[in-house]
Amino acid sequence: MFESNEELFQAVNELIANLEKSGFNSSALELKRGFQSINGLTDGWATFLESIECVQKSHSINIDSNDLDKLQLIYETVYFAVYRKKPKPWWQLG
Repeated sequence: MFESNEELFQAVNELIANLEKSGFNSSALELKRGFQSINGLTDGWATFLESIECVQKSHSINIDSNDLDKLQLIYETVYFAVYRKKPKPWWQLG
């Protein structure tokens, strides 16, 4: 997990930039859409979590392993922000 929201937000922005550079524009756009919904309330975090899950389910097969690791860490952090518990294992999503 990340030490602070600032660290999390930096990782999200880096991941979005990496996805755009690698040509995964739809994944980057989906993450941007969800990330922009964060408003300090649980519903914003939940929307972002849905975006992360969408990217994982639809696009993860082709994403670079380093970016996928970062996506996993972001997922775990956001899941905890929404549900206040650790998520089920990443490979069991879907």
